[in-house]
Amino acid sequence: VILSDNASLGGPLPTLLFSMSHALNALDIDNCGFNGTLPMELCSMPSFSELSAMQNKFSGSLPPCLINSSNILTLSLSSNCLTGTLPDIVDLGNTTSKILNLELDGNRLEGSIPSAYFKYSLKVLDLSSNNFTHVDFCRPQHNESFEPQGMERVDV
Repeated sequence: VILSDNASLGGPLPTLLFSMSHALNALDIDNCGFNGTLPMELCSMPSFSELSAMQNKFSGSLPPCLINSSNILTLSLSSNCLTGTLPDIVDLGNTTSKILNLELDGNRLEGSIPSAYFKYSLKVLDLSSNNFTHVDFCRPQHNESFEPQGMERVDV
């Protein structure tokens, strides 16, 4: 579903979208004026793989289930009003996070950036223009160097 650039929509994300949960693969709601918290229903849609909700007014914390989803490949939430800390990426056996593109730039996220964000299969990681205080890199052993595995773009 593509609804981008409809700034007059506004308000919370319509619950009607969640009634299509079995058929909805991607949702593009960039620049639609949506606000409120990100609904937890986004985490329980079985075939949902892409959320692009940049330049809205979503607030509150980032639901851990979005980061740890075994379905979501792209999560673009740039230029919103998200607050709090980054959720940990958790390895839950066969439900390990599958995110390839994570764009959270231009929010109000704070605290540290967990080292797990540099260990997984991310291709794009953009955490710029937030209020992070430090990055928890894993310290390499002896003379090893640290290189994020397979990342094409990292902006912190």
